[in-house]
Amino acid sequence: MNQLSLIDLAFVLFESGDTPMHVTGLVHLQPPKNAKSADFACDLYSQLLSYTEVKPPFNWRLNLSLTEWPNWQETSDVDITQHVHLSMLPQPGSREQLLDLVGRIHSHQLDRFRPLWEMWVIGGLEQNQVVICFKVHHAIADGMKVGKLFDFCTSQDPIERGTPFWQQDLGKSRKRQQEENQHIITHLFGSVGELKRQLSDSLGVVSLGTGMLSKLFCGKQPNLKVPFTAPKTPFNQRHHKLRAVGLGRLPISQFRQISALRGHH
Repeated sequence: MNQLSLIDLAFVLFESGDTPMHVTGLVHLQPPKNAKSADFACDLYSQLLSYTEVKPPFNWRLNLSLTEWPNWQETSDVDITQHVHLSMLPQPGSREQLLDLVGRIHSHQLDRFRPLWEMWVIGGLEQNQVVICFKVHHAIADGMKVGKLFDFCTSQDPIERGTPFWQQDLGKSRKRQQEENQHIITHLFGSVGELKRQLSDSLGVVSLGTGMLSKLFCGKQPNLKVPFTAPKTPFNQRHHKLRAVGLGRLPISQFRQISALRGHH
């Protein structure tokens, strides 16, 4: 039994139909010159269905109980056909049709009665392209980990064959992380660092409350920003279920410059 960390539990509890908590990725594939997009997509879909073995955490199912800490339960009967799907756009499918389909795929919550991931193979696109869209719940892996995992499973060499991400065993590293998180839960106030963090958060709340009262009763403008006073913008409106997807092209060199400035590699 693998217990959810506090952070992972938050992603589960705060999820709703209007606010899904999964990570969605989109990968463009270019079939060989002599292969049609629809045929390549069907062949790829059939190949993926043959990888029936599923390793942790992609064979974990969420178990929310009132008598114990929420946990992941490993299941041995993962039905790949419930997780890997095939979709065809009317040929030649345009970029706008693709983004509309991906937006609808992203807008739906993952089924909590099954392991929390899905993959879609999309064919019929213009320029003979095939697209893979995958969804993984944030409680299993964040966007960076999913991206690295997918990159590890693929190759630019058309002859080299990889294995799908659900056959990459992430359970061991996650188990170590969860044991550490459980140790923190058990000894929540047992370390100086945790106590200092709690005090810092408490002082922050006091400072925020003082600023709000100062503005309310004395007309003073505090230096800190008071919640719920920002102007209305498209970014702080109430969420709704529908999602729109946009794509952009940026040079990797700029990301590397930003990474170097931040001290990352």
